[in-house]
Amino acid sequence: MPAPPAAGPEGPTRPRTSTAPPERPTRPRTSTAPPERPTRSPTATGPSSRASSRTMIRRATPADLDAVVALHTEARATYYRGHLPDADFLGPEEVARSRAGWAAAVGRGAVLCAERDGEVAGVAAYGERDGLMHLTQLHVLPARWRAGVGTALHTACTDAWRAADVTEARLEVFEKNERARAFYAAHGWSPDPENPRDGDHLVLRLTLAPQAE
Repeated sequence: MPAPPAAGPEGPTRPRTSTAPPERPTRPRTSTAPPERPTRSPTATGPSSRASSRTMIRRATPADLDAVVALHTEARATYYRGHLPDADFLGPEEVARSRAGWAAAVGRGAVLCAERDGEVAGVAAYGERDGLMHLTQLHVLPARWRAGVGTALHTACTDAWRAADVTEARLEVFEKNERARAFYAAHGWSPDPENPRDGDHLVLRLTLAPQAE
């Protein structure tokens, strides 16, 4: 959420509203508390397609749901395993909860897929909450790490935000997910000065420069 130095990220956050699928497994909180074609800029309503040398970014459709859920489950296992009981992120109830969240988000057109060599290699989701844009999911298939998939997804998100005159975005990343933390730092995210953490997740913010004319 998933989130990617050149390796892909595996998971930023658990949304608290219906703007995106769930990320954090359901469990008690701690005491401190998602073919080539020429590249084109996304529209203000979101990207329809964006390609790097081998990656196409497009909106997810219901036909992608199985692949998206499988990718999400595999990606977040790479950073939750060893820190949480496997049942918390791989158990059937949790997977069903995740699938329902993704299905709703796909239905709203809120999910982006990164397609490479005919397969879904990455997924991202974002939405506005309390007047602030949130990157709620960014995951890359582990087999596709270090191939630019995470960067392509991140660029598609930030291009869409700029086109919509968004100047700041927020995300949460599991504190043990060092790969994702390094990715976000490399892409300009920094600790939220007002609220730097939420339980076992760190809160990051990104300030966006205006869209180039």
